[in-house]
Amino acid sequence: MKWFEKNRLWIIPFSTLLIGIILGPGMIWEWTKVKQTKKTHQLEASKHAGEIRAKQLDILLRLLELSKEYREEGRTSLGKIEIDLQIKWQQEAFYNLEYKLAILERRSPRDMYLPFLDFEPPSRPGRVSVHVME
Repeated sequence: MKWFEKNRLWIIPFSTLLIGIILGPGMIWEWTKVKQTKKTHQLEASKHAGEIRAKQLDILLRLLELSKEYREEGRTSLGKIEIDLQIKWQQEAFYNLEYKLAILERRSPRDMYLPFLDFEPPSRPGRVSVHVME
């Protein structure tokens, strides 16, 4: 008790200083500020991820259209070569977007196999003959 009575003048300013450091522009406010900025960055990242996914969807739809045009063209035509180049460009754009999305989501890029691009319909049959086996 004697110590408290002697040092009472020092305890009040010291405790006020400590409370001011903690509650003022100190640790708590910085912690809430960091927490808010983290949430803001997460929202922005999810917004950008949604935009990238929308672009990927547009590219996939364009690739479907190009693959349909590719199948409808003749076997060896100049239009088929042009379409093939466009398909390759669209694939490259799709993979670039996947790489950006992987960086944004902090994961490794996925390999995408687009089977509709490799589909080649069978050719028409030539002469059909029937052999009877006895």
